[in-house]
Amino acid sequence: MKKVFALLVVSFFSLGHTAYAMQFTQILLLQTTLNKHGFNAGKADGRMGKKTRKAAKNFSTVYGSPSDPDELLYWMMRYSNKFAEEITNETHLDNIKEDVSKDFKDPSSAVLRNVVLKTHAEGDKIICGEVNAKNSYGAYSGFTTFMSLGIWDKENYSSTLFTMDDNNTDTVIYWMCALTFPKKQ
Repeated sequence: MKKVFALLVVSFFSLGHTAYAMQFTQILLLQTTLNKHGFNAGKADGRMGKKTRKAAKNFSTVYGSPSDPDELLYWMMRYSNKFAEEITNETHLDNIKEDVSKDFKDPSSAVLRNVVLKTHAEGDKIICGEVNAKNSYGAYSGFTTFMSLGIWDKENYSSTLFTMDDNNTDTVIYWMCALTFPKKQ
């Protein structure tokens, strides 16, 4: 009898609601990205509501993406990579390395990788990449994502403020870099 009741309860709640495996932060970032691109996902509150689902569907119509929010988030990440411009100018890379590592225990040990210039929906440019450096024990601690907090002109680099994530790839800076792409015209 208890099994039947439990099955009925689960069935009842599954009829009108779609289950989403997305975490609060991922939904929040999806909502923010949809809103920045002109698709009204409502208030960015980290909850999967009707407005977010409708915005995801409208976005998919314009961009040719999946409309399922779980799939859409990862589609946006892959789509964003199409617009990433690799920074190869050695002088710029040296300046970025200096700015990113200035508060490290051993700034001279900093190693950069995947340093790219990305364009926001509003047209602003940011620098994203990964950095690794030695810790207090003299060992490399692992790569972590960094992002510039200012607007950067790739022709004329000037010192800018950077922020970093810890080594968790499910953090905000990682996702902000992963979801940065220009508006479709």
